[in-house]
Amino acid sequence: MKASGWKREFETGIPLIDHQHRRLMEGLEGCIRALSHGAARGVVLALAHEIQAHAIDHFRDEEDLMKRSGYPDFEAHRARHAELAAVVADLSDDYQAGRLAVPIQVVRTFAHWMEEHLLGGDQHAAAWIRAHMAPDRWSDHPSAEED
Repeated sequence: MKASGWKREFETGIPLIDHQHRRLMEGLEGCIRALSHGAARGVVLALAHEIQAHAIDHFRDEEDLMKRSGYPDFEAHRARHAELAAVVADLSDDYQAGRLAVPIQVVRTFAHWMEEHLLGGDQHAAAWIRAHMAPDRWSDHPSAEED
């Protein structure tokens, strides 16, 4: 399996969000590399947990921007984030418990969702944020200081 990699069309024009998206993509690509090289179960789990942690931080930051900008589809977008987090958590739990032999399903699910979401919902939300919020307020939220 191969990740699609970063594409210009994924860019939202919001530096913090683009940085976080790239970081998620890099984490996904690292997990795919580890799987393709037969990495130990513990290594794969550590990478998967790191991706999950980055995703949770990203979702929080992105949702904060949407909420503060008055994004009209905020609840639906937040529900999509929660839906992905639940699916990935369930698959990850199955892998950790030995009910899923290889976490390719987790990686495929996240990779497909990420590309679809970056090109769809995130572009729509980012356009709204750029139009309704001053750029100097884009990083004025809880985890903007991190990294």
